[in-house]
Amino acid sequence: IFCSDVVLSPINATRWAIQSLQILEEEIEAVKESNERDIDLKVIPSIVTEKEIPKIGFLENQTKAKILKDNQIKKSGTIGKPLSQGTKSWNQFLELAEELSQ
Repeated sequence: IFCSDVVLSPINATRWAIQSLQILEEEIEAVKESNERDIDLKVIPSIVTEKEIPKIGFLENQTKAKILKDNQIKKSGTIGKPLSQGTKSWNQFLELAEELSQ
């Protein structure tokens, strides 16, 4: 965090994830004060369902792009292979990358 300009934090609709985000925000604020530099926190709704998205809608600094829960992501991560280009999951990550690169 100390050398970061941007911190990306995936978030899902669990109490533990939201509490962890609060701890991360406190750490970022402490670093900002001691380092006198601006650090941008981006919260990425990740591995969530469409139904769960409103539950985390109150969180600030969310990306527009969302990574929805999908078995292809789990399978690709488990076997260590990239997502297949052009799939729904691949397109969600592409949308996220495009948003973050702006």
